[in-house]
Amino acid sequence: MGTAESVPANVGIYRFELNREGSVEKETSAVLFKFPAKHSPEYAGEIVSSGTAAGDAFTDRIRTHRMPQGLVELGFRSVDDFWEPWSVAFQDERVASIAFTARTGPDGAECGVVTLPAQRGRGHAVRAVAAWSEHPDLAGKTLFYSALNENTASRRVAEKLGLTIIGSSYSIF
Repeated sequence: MGTAESVPANVGIYRFELNREGSVEKETSAVLFKFPAKHSPEYAGEIVSSGTAAGDAFTDRIRTHRMPQGLVELGFRSVDDFWEPWSVAFQDERVASIAFTARTGPDGAECGVVTLPAQRGRGHAVRAVAAWSEHPDLAGKTLFYSALNENTASRRVAEKLGLTIIGSSYSIF
């Protein structure tokens, strides 16, 4: 897989100007990927997606009982934190990974994914993202994925799904 890890040519000027307003606390760079136009991923294992009977049953269980502790530790407080459309990969009837719509517009959507720490490195993120990319609510949209340069696991997800690098982003906070 190629890289898009370039730093903007004028980043020094940007830092200087932003530091005049206040201190720069953080800088991040990410690689941007695009899903192929025709993407029919294969994945094994239980997947539940929003907008389905199984997805409704999953969210009803959470509303009736409580958010699973692993998801609470990742910052999920209610089912409203599952940004639709979403797909969940399970392992042994427990949530392993959630792919969700991080950004959306009339013509495109970007996937975000989070995997429970105990489940990382087992392919669950790939399964969840693959299922997300096939969600009926995303039909006809251009689909994107991004990964921070230092997040090698997220970049491996993109590689395993055969996503194409289309650029990079650089943020200064």
